[in-house]
Amino acid sequence: MKLFVFDLDNTLYKGNCSLLFFKFLFKKRVFGFFSLFLPALFFLRYQIGLLSVLDLHKKIFKNFLSGKNLQVFQAHVSEFLDLYLMASLNTQVIQHLKESQLQGEASLLLSSSPEFLVRPIAERLNIQMIQATEYVKNDLNQLSEFSIIIHGEEKAKFLQKIAQKMDLKKEDLIGYSDSYDDLPFLKNCGTVYLVNPDRKLKAAGLKYGWKTM
Repeated sequence: MKLFVFDLDNTLYKGNCSLLFFKFLFKKRVFGFFSLFLPALFFLRYQIGLLSVLDLHKKIFKNFLSGKNLQVFQAHVSEFLDLYLMASLNTQVIQHLKESQLQGEASLLLSSSPEFLVRPIAERLNIQMIQATEYVKNDLNQLSEFSIIIHGEEKAKFLQKIAQKMDLKKEDLIGYSDSYDDLPFLKNCGTVYLVNPDRKLKAAGLKYGWKTM
C-alpha cells in the first residue's frame, strides 16, 4: 500500500480555493464589497511574501470569518463546486490521483483552507482522508475561534500519525505541493512532485532531487 498526499491550493486546485469561494460569495451578493476587501488585501500580502500562511488565516478569521454562521458558507459550497471545480483542477496532478486510485492506493488531502470547503472537494474527487483548518462553533453555530490551523508543521505531524497508523514507511509516501511552507511534510515522503513550485521550494527540490511537474 502507498499513500498519495496532496496539497490543495495551487497544487491539486489551480489557484486558492478559499479566495475563489469568497469571490463567488461576493458575486452572489452574500457579502458586500467592504466585507471582502480586507480578506482580498490579506491574500495579496500573502502572495507577495508579506504574510505567513499562519498570519493570513488569523487575520482573515479575525476580520471576516469570526462571528459568522457556518451554514451561510455551507449553503453555497455545492453550487460553487458545480460551477468551478472541474475547470479549476490541475489536470496533471489529477491524472496522478486517478491512476493511484485505479491501483487501489490510498489518498490524503492536506490543506490550510477551511474544512467546510476542503471536505466536499475531497468527496467529489474520491479522496479518502483529509485534514484541513477547522473552527470552533458556539451555540448559535457561529465561528468563534480556531480548532486547528493546518500549516507546514501541522501537516507533517498529521502525515506522520496517519503513516504510523497505516504502518507505512517513508518510501510508501508520495507527496505533491507547490509551496515551501509544505517542506516539513514533503521531507517525510519518499517520492515528491513539485507542482509549479515557488522559488524557495524549487531550490529545495534541486537539493533533494525531487521531481517537478
